[in-house]
Amino acid sequence: MKMSDFTGLAARVSGKGADAWEVHRIAQERKEAGADILILSIGEDVAARTPDHVVEACIESLNQGRHHYSYMIGQPNLRKAIVDHHQALTDQALSVDNCVVFAGAQNALYAVSSCLLEAGDEVIVVEPYYSTYPATFTANGAKMVTIVARGEKGFQPELSEIKAAITPRTKALVINSPA
Repeated sequence: MKMSDFTGLAARVSGKGADAWEVHRIAQERKEAGADILILSIGEDVAARTPDHVVEACIESLNQGRHHYSYMIGQPNLRKAIVDHHQALTDQALSVDNCVVFAGAQNALYAVSSCLLEAGDEVIVVEPYYSTYPATFTANGAKMVTIVARGEKGFQPELSEIKAAITPRTKALVINSPA
């Protein structure tokens, strides 16, 4: 095997999209220096606090010695609870085998896009969107097509704009709520 055989694979992790993190870093520095900035890039500046019962469950889990590596697809009991909750809400049967837990949305989106997208495919993304989406969706050679969700319309995407953006190369549509 020649080194050139890895060129395409190496391009996937080349650091494209790092500029988005630079913007976040600068905003964080300015905030720490006293600027009145609400940082929305990674969801840490939200007013919502982790519910007490979740914090207590985490502490209990740590006290019971559960602080080692987890299953790659998530703890079986957590996956079962998610499936049960989904079925109660939707009345749709779902197998635990169809439920995977990720450490964060970016990890999940990268894994899913690695399975679904390849060079030349398109993914429609509603903006505003998370700052690393371009790198996440283009890492496998896909093209990101954006639809702007306007504030005066409650940041809801226009169905007509989504339909107009769909082409034979469209493989995915990502709609993300800033909440």
